[in-house]
Amino acid sequence: MFLHISADRSRIEVVSLPRDAIVPIPACPVTGGGTTKASDGSMFNSAFARGWDAGLDLASAATCT
Repeated sequence: MFLHISADRSRIEVVSLPRDAIVPIPACPVTGGGTTKASDGSMFNSAFARGWDAGLDLASAATCT
């Protein structure tokens, strides 16, 4: 689930996305200057793993997700 809280704290939005949903995953920049490969159809949860594998840190994994 994704949670967005507005800057002025007047709204909260929640979106549920199944982790095994098949989605296009764009290439993304990772720590250290590398980039992950794009994919036309992969499971959503693989974006986190791709970021981690390429950047070896949580920031890269989160960015790619």
